[in-house]
Amino acid sequence: MKRLIMFGRDKPQSQQTAPAPVAMPMTESGLTVIAAGATFTGNIQLTGSLQVFGKVMGNIEVADGRVHLMQGGVVEGEVKAPHLIVDGVLEGVGEAAMVEILSHGRLQGTCRSSALSIEKGGIFLGQSQQLDSPLPASVTRLPEGKSREPSNTEAREA
Repeated sequence: MKRLIMFGRDKPQSQQTAPAPVAMPMTESGLTVIAAGATFTGNIQLTGSLQVFGKVMGNIEVADGRVHLMQGGVVEGEVKAPHLIVDGVLEGVGEAAMVEILSHGRLQGTCRSSALSIEKGGIFLGQSQQLDSPLPASVTRLPEGKSREPSNTEAREA
């Protein structure tokens, strides 16, 4: 009895090669995934990166890496990470050096970041606070009490 295989493949399965695994670019030490349909209640602290497809009710703190809320992913709480990507829903606080709200993302609450980007279709409802970021070497910080604008007396003397 000859076994028929669809789509023009006539090799027996033992001779077929398995598809190569898809390599995800990772510079982080590890990746943790909250799967779709899963609900996690509690706080998460980890080193590496986190992808959220399901729901997290609690706070997330990532030391190195990034937090990526995928489409359909929901976090109710506070997220702290070096890099935060929102393509799902974050209700609470997002704190990161870089926060990206993608086209399907929604951040409702407070965003604390050094850099914030929002793609067309992304939604940000709430308050934004600037995090202190190190100044480039070419920028000099003014002493306290000094402003960038000349005072009235300086303008008259000039």
